[in-house]
Amino acid sequence: ADEDTTISQKDVNIIEDIAAGKLQFKDYPYADANNDGKVDSKDVELTKKILNREKGTVIYIKNYDPTTDDMSQKVIPVTYPISKIVPYGVNIVEPIIAIDGGKVVAGYFTKSYPNQEASMKGEDLKAKSSREIGDEAWKNFVTLDSKVGVDAFIISYDNRAQLKDTYVEDLESAEIPIICYPAAIPDGEISAAMTNFKIIPIYST
Repeated sequence: ADEDTTISQKDVNIIEDIAAGKLQFKDYPYADANNDGKVDSKDVELTKKILNREKGTVIYIKNYDPTTDDMSQKVIPVTYPISKIVPYGVNIVEPIIAIDGGKVVAGYFTKSYPNQEASMKGEDLKAKSSREIGDEAWKNFVTLDSKVGVDAFIISYDNRAQLKDTYVEDLESAEIPIICYPAAIPDGEISAAMTNFKIIPIYST
């Protein structure tokens, strides 16, 4: 709510004050924690759950739509905490590794920088290359999901062309959220790292 990139008691206090009429929602556009267009006790409750890292909490993240070419954004629901991810794209893997997120990588499509990516403990899905997933690798992904239950598919916006319509349909039918950032640009990588820092449960608050 206070836009300092950290969820804390300060956010709870702001949301409580907006719900009580002491502050104006228009001054705190991110106070609507459940994305229903208003700020009330439900937002307070959700923010407390996030702050307490309560398992099974649905959080809402602002996300680039990888199915469009106009950099449009949408808010998507993600069940917290995320502990099994599959990233795709060099520019998205790097910020994940930078926050030590390799511990929660359930699978990966290709290793471009083996030394840096040594922390990734997941299964090699054997993509055709760092620029192409390929149908065989996607079948490996579907098999992996059936075994472990993938929590999120994370892709860099510059690799969106590799996400075929059939792949998107598979993800949607399995209710796996697609988290997408324009990570080929510096502020995009910061955004990716900061958001992943919040949703990957490997850090103490």
